Amino acid sequence: MNPDWCVLYSEAKVTHLPRCHSDHCPVLMETVPCRTVHLSCPFRFQEFWLSDMTFPNVVSSAWSCNRNLAESIEVFSKEATRWNRNHFGNIHQKKRRIMERIYGIQKAISNWPSSSLLNLEKQLQQELEVVLDQERDLWMLKSRINWLIQGDRNTSFYHVSALARRKRNHIASVKDERGVWLTDEREVMEYFRNGFVSLYTTSLDETSRVPRHNTRGHVQLSEETKDSMGGMVTR
Repeated sequence: MNPDWCVLYSEAKVTHLPRCHSDHCPVLMETVPCRTVHLSCPFRFQEFWLSDMTFPNVVSSAWSCNRNLAESIEVFSKEATRWNRNHFGNIHQKKRRIMERIYGIQKAISNWPSSSLLNLEKQLQQELEVVLDQERDLWMLKSRINWLIQGDRNTSFYHVSALARRKRNHIASVKDERGVWLTDEREVMEYFRNGFVSLYTTSLDETSRVPRHNTRGHVQLSEETKDSMGGMVTR
């Protein structure tokens, strides 16, 4: 599979099916697998926002009122997401539309050259430069590549890197405590959620170790806690 194939089938996955009539496992490749769970993407700051002159207004409006830090961050993330959607839209679609217009204008210039068409082509080329920089920054963020050579616009490289990172971080199945493999997305999510709930739930044994306050207001450790602190250090 080359990078072009990975970009074309970004969600493709391979599954080894159970052996039936042979000692080999059948291999199932799904180029467009069905997803049963659609999660909303978390808020991420986009570096190319800083190149836009109207972005400081979004920041100042989110932090101007008398709000605490948590409220200001929540307001800013919502306002920035709405501003990005209305102001930039889909960068990839925007680039495609500009390139189609440039292609049409260049065909028109070859047949009926005029100064107005040349000026329009120059304007679109400048808009394309801005969009290409924005697209590069977007894929840089998604791919987490830190050794970018400034000025490099090899977005296909960053696109494939982002896809590889997404596949590496994706958990398709997990084995539970009974040794049963969970492959359904909802079951996998519920398994991890329950794991974190039990991890951060305080047991009765732990609550007994909380220091008590005596009548004089000083912290007093229980005998069990003292013995535990004075015991041998173990891994």
